[in-house]
Amino acid sequence: MLFPSNKELIENGQMLLGASGRVGLCQQLLDYVHYGMVKITEITGREAQLEPNHKYYGVERFEREYRHLVVTNLFEQVIKAREKERPLSFESIQPLLRQTVQMPYPQFMAYDAPEEVSDYFQQQGQYHLLRLQEHENFGPEDVFGGLPYRIYVDAVEQLMGVALMHTHYALAAIEKQPQALLANLLPYLRPDHSFVEALVKDLDVTEEQASQILSCLTVDKANCEGYTSFTAAAPPPFVRMSDGFLLRSVAGCCDNPFQLLNYELKRRFEKDYFRSVNNREDRFRSDLFKLFPQEHIIKINREVRITTPLGATDVDAVMYDRKTCTLALIQLKWPDGYGDSMRRRASVVKNYYGKANEWVERVYAWATRLKPEEIFSALQLQLTREERRSYKGFYLMVLNRHTAHFTSGEPSEKAAWGSWMQLVATLATGLKYKPDDPLGAAYSCLRYFDPKRRTDRGDVPDSHPFEIKIGDSTVSMNF
Repeated sequence: MLFPSNKELIENGQMLLGASGRVGLCQQLLDYVHYGMVKITEITGREAQLEPNHKYYGVERFEREYRHLVVTNLFEQVIKAREKERPLSFESIQPLLRQTVQMPYPQFMAYDAPEEVSDYFQQQGQYHLLRLQEHENFGPEDVFGGLPYRIYVDAVEQLMGVALMHTHYALAAIEKQPQALLANLLPYLRPDHSFVEALVKDLDVTEEQASQILSCLTVDKANCEGYTSFTAAAPPPFVRMSDGFLLRSVAGCCDNPFQLLNYELKRRFEKDYFRSVNNREDRFRSDLFKLFPQEHIIKINREVRITTPLGATDVDAVMYDRKTCTLALIQLKWPDGYGDSMRRRASVVKNYYGKANEWVERVYAWATRLKPEEIFSALQLQLTREERRSYKGFYLMVLNRHTAHFTSGEPSEKAAWGSWMQLVATLATGLKYKPDDPLGAAYSCLRYFDPKRRTDRGDVPDSHPFEIKIGDSTVSMNF
């Protein structure tokens, strides 16, 4: 049993967390300075001011904007459609929350959720997972430790629903007993077997499999130091409190449980992890081709190895439009995320631009020097003689599954660069202007909506000036 905290203890804890957060943010800003992202422009007494060190500082915000557009316009439509199929509303189950929550002690609650309540929040767990979109780094059938990734995702979805339900039961308990404190009601300490049994029941897995899933969502002595070394690591769904007891965190279940899950899958099942990473290209190519369902577009469902004047390389995705007689040569990038770590970010950016720019130079040299017949032969494209003669040219593109544009990056102008979310969010706009040229529309969208070009047009990301105070010292930021 957890002992309840009083208001003073909670306030002291919040004050400590706030101070730690400010110190951590200052350390992050020093990393920004170290890696050349921002510069210290003025230090006066106990005050320091930071400003951007690049013309294109903050272009990554455009990437987040594209992601938001896709989630809002696409996934919210999916959610609305599902809600129509299962018309459960919060208003209909709210009275049941109040009726079934009990307060056996002033700072403890208990409840036995009716089926309608459980069904509603499991549905909300599905929607929360869909909005988060953090589970797509691996395919549903990628296997880790003998279990397909979809089983781990199902477990996270189930936990999200339970956490949302627990939160609303806590709010209902406070309505019933206002002196109860939310900080005392949200934590949930139970024996391991209690959580294992719930997973066995909900996922139709064995106890051994459920224990494996649970352990991949838990911070304990074995992984605590490694996981918490990440800058601003997401809270874990479970924390090992003692042998046989786990603390479930509502924030950990709902914030981004995939950060810990994927970290643990890599740590525990390294061979499975890298085998699954190698599957990403096939998945990315398949997703890309679905954006171009037109029958007149030929798609090569594999990477193609070519020998260029500058060395051999692979073309990850090849499409040819029989109507426009144009060719799309695309490199696909799907690196692991780097979170808030500036050190890992610097490594990702260096590797990304170094290899992608090299690829652009090689493929551009190859495509501009070869005759059309030689290009089609190397790509093993089966075209008629007339189609070969009518060849108009090629589009060179680099697509990154996550972030394609970085503040300090210098992408080659010989290609169009963009993120997957950028292409999904803007392709419909491009097709309005080029309805008969899908490949040209994609290329134009990546170029026109390139964050740096948007910045040059005056479409500057919103700035959020603010300052941090620690004692009598102040750090202000004008970006």
